[in-house]
Amino acid sequence: MGIYYDALEEFIKQHRDEYKDKGLKSDDIRDICVSVFLAIKRIMDSGCLEEVRIMHFGLFKIYKKSIFRMRYIKTRDYKNGKISKEEYEEHIKAIEKYIEKHNLTNAEDTHKKYMNK
Repeated sequence: MGIYYDALEEFIKQHRDEYKDKGLKSDDIRDICVSVFLAIKRIMDSGCLEEVRIMHFGLFKIYKKSIFRMRYIKTRDYKNGKISKEEYEEHIKAIEKYIEKHNLTNAEDTHKKYMNK
């Protein structure tokens, strides 16, 4: 299934006796291991575009290319009727605020500005 899944399964196998003594099942360990990453995904999906620091795990942040891709995807999804106007406007407002705050430019945006002069 992938490197992450294989590493998790290997960890569960190696420590099976330790967590079984505590009354935990393999699924419990799997849930514990992925819960932090699911929480980060939930935070990012909520429209929070600022850095998220998780103790002992690190700093998670939006990278320049990702923010522009996110804007493209939200625009595409709105045009295709996959998200409501309200959801689109909420996300675009947060994205544009982030772009402005961090003074980001996208090569495509720069090209459009140049061509419109």
